Amino acid sequence: MEKIREMPIKTKRYCAAGTATCCLIVFVICLSLVLSSYRLVQNQIYPWSKAKQPLFVSVTNNTDYPMPVKMAFYVYNVPNWWDVAYHKAKPIIEERGPYIYNEYMLKGNLTYSEDKSNVSYTYQYRYVYDHEETSKHSYNGVPLDAKKDMITHPNLALWGISYAYNRHALDGALPASILPTWWGLWNTTYMVPFLNNTADELVFGYQDPFMKFMCKLFKTLAPLCARGPWIRAQYKNNPWYYNAISVQDTGKKDIKNIGKMLQWAGRTELEWWSSKETRAIVGTDGAQNKPFLDKKKDKRLDMFIDQIYRDGYVIFNKTMNVHGLELWKYQMVQEEMQNAKLNPHNAGYNMFGRSGVQNLSSVMKVQMGLTAPIFISVPYYIWADEWYRDQLIWDCHATGHQDIWKKDPESMLTWIGVEPTTGSTLAYEKRLMMSIMSEIDPNFHGWNQRNGTYFPIFWGHNYATVSKKMASKLKGELGMLTGLKVVCIIGMVFASIFIIAGVFVALVWKRGIEGEEDEEHGKLVGAKGELYATGTGVPGSPDKGLDDRRGAGL
Repeated sequence: MEKIREMPIKTKRYCAAGTATCCLIVFVICLSLVLSSYRLVQNQIYPWSKAKQPLFVSVTNNTDYPMPVKMAFYVYNVPNWWDVAYHKAKPIIEERGPYIYNEYMLKGNLTYSEDKSNVSYTYQYRYVYDHEETSKHSYNGVPLDAKKDMITHPNLALWGISYAYNRHALDGALPASILPTWWGLWNTTYMVPFLNNTADELVFGYQDPFMKFMCKLFKTLAPLCARGPWIRAQYKNNPWYYNAISVQDTGKKDIKNIGKMLQWAGRTELEWWSSKETRAIVGTDGAQNKPFLDKKKDKRLDMFIDQIYRDGYVIFNKTMNVHGLELWKYQMVQEEMQNAKLNPHNAGYNMFGRSGVQNLSSVMKVQMGLTAPIFISVPYYIWADEWYRDQLIWDCHATGHQDIWKKDPESMLTWIGVEPTTGSTLAYEKRLMMSIMSEIDPNFHGWNQRNGTYFPIFWGHNYATVSKKMASKLKGELGMLTGLKVVCIIGMVFASIFIIAGVFVALVWKRGIEGEEDEEHGKLVGAKGELYATGTGVPGSPDKGLDDRRGAGL
């Protein structure tokens, strides 16, 4: 300390400036480490997401797939169909299932944009029947078999065309003069109100002979016939195939945009919905979400749901643990299924009837060329008006789901489990039920069933959980990311300490220098004061005493 005090003032000024400069340099270095560490975190997330998600790869077999995905179907049998069709009996619906399939999402024609910021592709879902898993379940003591179990169900083609005929939706598709003849021909020949098909055929399509005949006879039915004679919006051997181009953001430019849908199946908007907001393609595909999720800022995640041809959202519910990984559970909300009266936004989705079901008739018109009365809801009409359930007699004892809408309705809801750092969905359960509305022409061969009743056809339970191997790998990756986060925190702490220390030292040096300058100035003033006292110096003259002596002639 004494040596510091002995330093010349000029040297001390340089030392003060140098100390402040060194601290500033250390602060800049620490800040650079923080920013570079954050970038490293991003660089770790991008390859992980790229490797994990089929968004970036063409999945061709089970070994390529990041998570084993299952689809379990529960179908509904109508044992009293005759009384329903001709005596207005209340339908009894027997639930059978689960019929379990392995699900694969196969992507082809992957093409990256020049700057790698987005990727385009075509895709299809493929389902492979899992007989072993299905046979572990039974109905009346007999193991289930989707290829053999016969199900009595509504004649989907007949009910759909009857609905369209009653609303003049077939006008223009057939010559006006042929419509009555065509209708009468179907009435007398192919008018069976209920059909028998295997569970597999009911879910993935069955061949209707009359539709096949009509498609060959009338070319004007091309929009409907383009889907083939199979009843459903896909070919039996190539289900759910979208051969048009879809485009997603890769997150290359901004990691927060990874997975966002930019185009779906050749469309940048969904023309079947009736408002600008509902036509827009919003959110990700649900598999990859934005990374670095924040519980306060990211309570809601938007996603596009291709199975129901619209967007939706989920809300943060709670945290959950899967194979040692903490996931954030986001769950669907009731507002999504409310009618327009309760949720005005849903007017754009044509939800004007009783609350709780999504009307897909406008989608069917565009996709199949036929305005079919198809509706989507939560299984068992949970969250729907009780009227829907009250029209039916439910027999779900074989599946253990009897009265589940009262006992545990939340178990039937859709949710996803998201790892918050990477934004990857590592577990999920999706559940949706498909129904058809009965609206049969009363002149139909003595039919006398309850029009307006909604018949459940089946509901699907789509689920997946990250494997232990992949979870372990991600835990290792996250451990490194945690280390980088620690570096960021330490860097910020050191940067703060050094900048504060630099300012403090600089101030101390500055005050010390000023004190010494004041001390020297005081000494100088004191020395001059002694000169004044001895008469040897007077203000205003370099040597006033000498001047006085000269003036006295001394």
